[in-house]
Amino acid sequence: MNNQTILLLLLFCFTRNIENIEPISSKVQSERVEKLRCGYNIDTLWTAELAHSPFAAAPLITDVDGNGKHEIIAAPFSESFTVLQGQNGQILHHSSWPAVNLDNSVHASPLQFDIDHDGMLDIMFILSSGELRFYSPDGQRLKDKTYQIDPVYVSKAWYQYELILNAPTIDKYAFVEKPKGDEFQHVVPVDAHVLSTPVLIDLNNDKRVEELVISVSYFFEEDDFLAKGSNKKEQLNGLKYEDIGKFLLSGITVVNLTTLEPLWTKVLDLTQITAEFPAYNLFTPTVVDIQGDFSPLEIVLGTSAGNLYLLDHTGQVKDGWPKSSGSIHGQITVADLNGDDTLDIVAIDTSGDVVCYNSDGKTQWEIQITGTSTAGSRLYDVNNDNVLDVIITTNVGDIFALDGMNGQILPNWPVKLGKKISSNVLVTKISTAHTTPDMLVLTDDGYLHVISMDLKCKTKFTLGETTLVQLLAHDLVEGSDGLEILVATNDGALICLGSSQGPTDIFIDEEKDKERLKYSLQSETKSPNDFIYGYIKPNLYITRYSRIEEEVTGSEFYLEYDISDMSKKAGPYEIRVYFGFHLLQNTSHAGPGLYSVKVPAFNEPSHGHIIIVMRNRHGMIVTDSYTISNRHGMIVTDSYTIRFNRLIMEDLQWLLVTPFIAMLIILLVLHGFPMKDLLPYTHQSKTR
Repeated sequence: MNNQTILLLLLFCFTRNIENIEPISSKVQSERVEKLRCGYNIDTLWTAELAHSPFAAAPLITDVDGNGKHEIIAAPFSESFTVLQGQNGQILHHSSWPAVNLDNSVHASPLQFDIDHDGMLDIMFILSSGELRFYSPDGQRLKDKTYQIDPVYVSKAWYQYELILNAPTIDKYAFVEKPKGDEFQHVVPVDAHVLSTPVLIDLNNDKRVEELVISVSYFFEEDDFLAKGSNKKEQLNGLKYEDIGKFLLSGITVVNLTTLEPLWTKVLDLTQITAEFPAYNLFTPTVVDIQGDFSPLEIVLGTSAGNLYLLDHTGQVKDGWPKSSGSIHGQITVADLNGDDTLDIVAIDTSGDVVCYNSDGKTQWEIQITGTSTAGSRLYDVNNDNVLDVIITTNVGDIFALDGMNGQILPNWPVKLGKKISSNVLVTKISTAHTTPDMLVLTDDGYLHVISMDLKCKTKFTLGETTLVQLLAHDLVEGSDGLEILVATNDGALICLGSSQGPTDIFIDEEKDKERLKYSLQSETKSPNDFIYGYIKPNLYITRYSRIEEEVTGSEFYLEYDISDMSKKAGPYEIRVYFGFHLLQNTSHAGPGLYSVKVPAFNEPSHGHIIIVMRNRHGMIVTDSYTISNRHGMIVTDSYTIRFNRLIMEDLQWLLVTPFIAMLIILLVLHGFPMKDLLPYTHQSKTR
């Protein structure tokens, strides 16, 4: 080959490379322009490497230690539990975190509960093995506070007669109580596993937030049989290893966290693991007030066996349920979609069938979408018609928006991203150029997609990480403008994304604070039964007037909060104020507005969390630590910390009075008692 030929080949290769580089460069430049036009300024503010295993459940953003700042409680699939500072991602100072968790896995998000009743919310971790563990805010294990979910007992020969069982026929083969005598030889105890986040709620409406509603899957771990020295076979009445896959059950159990005792357990489905629709219970139950009369709450959940259940607060299956379908994935979404003041129930199965039922179990609408969803759905009024639309992400990279009234796909939807999406969308506000909320998702190719809800802006950021869990949004970093985005990755890291620019407004603006709160998301769902983004729902905001009061020295204090609600039928609301576990006040309001209420102080000197719970008649709960809920059982909460020094105030009063009393005694000793009364007094005359 001569030099001229080589030169021509090099020139050809260089020309081809230029042709390839030019489109890439042009695309990068186009994306940069789009980000500037749409006001998307997202940088990595900090990263925390916590484990070598993925996050199977979202972290929890909350004020752990009562210092007024937000921390992040993180529980990766294994290795450790820890609490990080939201400001910089560092381990919480002056604490014992992290806590080692090498031999257990975690599929559930952390929860907070005042287990020792001292006013400070402790931290509860739920292990996949069905064990509940509690830690103090500073990371000390509360070893005397623990609970293990009991196994259920199943007839060894059940699979000789049936292929799949559910309520009520399942009661002939599966038992909650351990059989006695010879009957025990014919059953096997099947171990409990928790594969989703439980719900902490006031289930029976006794004004004590102490019931933990847990979705349970019962099955045998292969490692328990194969481990060296294991006596598992003897414990199971001689069950053979090859038969352990014949026992898979879904159920629900409710535990009273005050007594750490079970209230009831209900077994729902029984199949073999190899069944077409195996009876796993993989997702968080939804707890609402279906009746809408401020009564005890009901439980809605779907199982992989293809059954959609509605249970009352005692565990009884309601008439007309369950409803059958394919394997149901995702937490069941329950809300008043069309504003008719009754609840709608949205379920999605693995074939892409989306069904909306009314509260009586009748089908409202049904539609088939491409792909399937493992995350469930979220709600937002996409087309501004005052009807909540159903937003669904799929494993083929499509994002659907379905009209909540009839299930039809909205114009210009689905948004096609081309790669699998494992979690629900996050709808928040991060743009500095428009007021429309933005939708964020992380696809399996490592891109963070940011799309305005009117679809006029669409861009992506290279993150290089993937996730299985919900993206979160909150005001974590002081000095950064707007809300930050928290990503829990499949590599066991937490990434905080946000604006590297300082705040655009240095003055305190309470209206902006309210706006940020409405679009923040501190956990998988904003409250145990809140699936709605935006304004068509109750929102609760504790004013700065109340938040700045860090210490109460009297017998009462004033609490000021703002309730907003753009629902067609807003109110009434029931408000409960708690100091940790302790109920301080219960009141109600007919509708939205700014309220100031007088609350009795806790009667012992202490420091802890004030929680407001607002509930509407459907049991929807709204929280700002202070917690609120509406009449459909929707719950909203808000909280902050406060110090009660009521006894100190009484001591101060005595200290002020004591010198006067001492001086009076000295005068009496020196000068004697006067003929007239020492102090003036009045009395009622007998004559007029």
